[in-house]
Amino acid sequence: MSEEKHDRLNREWILTQLREAKEELDRTIDEIENDEEYCEEEFKIAMDHTYTHLNIAWNERKSRIVGNADAWLFPEDIAKEIRAQVRRIKRKERVWRREKTRKILRGE
Repeated sequence: MSEEKHDRLNREWILTQLREAKEELDRTIDEIENDEEYCEEEFKIAMDHTYTHLNIAWNERKSRIVGNADAWLFPEDIAKEIRAQVRRIKRKERVWRREKTRKILRGE
C-alpha cells in the first residue's frame, strides 16, 4: 500500500516516544511491586510522564518537524471520538430505560 508523503508515519519519532513510555511503565511497575513506600504523588508523576510520551507519539505521528508546543496534550481527535461514543452509549441507555419503564407500566 502506497501512502502519500504527508500521510507517512514518522516511525522513528513514534518509536522513540513509545519506548520512553514503556520504560516509564516498566519502572513504575517495578517500583509499585518492590517499594512499600511508593506513594500516589510518585505514581501521578510517572503517569504524567507516560501519557506525555503517548500523546506526543500520537500528535506528532505524521510530523516531519517535531517539537510542537501542544504535542504533549491529550489528542483532540481521540477525545472527540470518545465523546461521540459516550453520547451513543447514553442514547442507548435512555432508550433502554424508556423501554423498561413502558414494560413495567404495562405489567410485562
